[in-house]
Amino acid sequence: MTLKKYILIFCFLSYDVYAEDNDLLKSYPSFHALSFPNKKDTEYRYQLGELSFTVKNSASALIASLAQPCLVKEVRLSYSKAAGPSVSDSLREESKSGDDSFFRLGLLVSGKPPVIPFLAPSWIKKLGTMLSHPTDRMIYLWPDAKHRRGETWLSPYTGSIANIVMNSDGSASSGWNQARYRLPVPQRVVGFWLMADGDDTRSEFSGKVKDILIISDERCIVANREGSHDK
Repeated sequence: MTLKKYILIFCFLSYDVYAEDNDLLKSYPSFHALSFPNKKDTEYRYQLGELSFTVKNSASALIASLAQPCLVKEVRLSYSKAAGPSVSDSLREESKSGDDSFFRLGLLVSGKPPVIPFLAPSWIKKLGTMLSHPTDRMIYLWPDAKHRRGETWLSPYTGSIANIVMNSDGSASSGWNQARYRLPVPQRVVGFWLMADGDDTRSEFSGKVKDILIISDERCIVANREGSHDK
């Protein structure tokens, strides 16, 4: 076997190893719950490698802080759903009244520490204490949305949050759908934001996700902190 073939095999195996090691849900005990004022919390449960959630006109997030920033190239995940937010079309999905998601995974991108106004919402200040490194923007990846695959739009609340619809295989016979998104430009990420919400549309639904794989040439290690995800 030639040296070139050995190198190709090594790169292929390394890619698979890092993909397995970077299964985000394996670090669930270190996740932190982030609540919003005057909002009911979404119920999250983790069991046997699956994160299930129940939304009842609710919104809250789970935050995973990385020990060191990690250059993320691609994200893959599996999801199962029977219903989602009461959003009729992509135009409403872009509005404040329709800004709800069956599930979205936020990439908290490394950046300069933002100047936080004194009267900023308490959850913004709390997020800063959960992260080991500063962030100044976020990329939301949606496995399921009214927008088409690959479409992007800005959050109706802030220009520092971009939304992107992942590529999904649609309904799978196993009951699980596969979604993936390869970033056009790899992003240096300091943490992840997981959320299912229905507060803006007064929606009720449930679902679950598993195998959230963070594809990188590095090991994306979640900071080993005692989480507070259980209410």
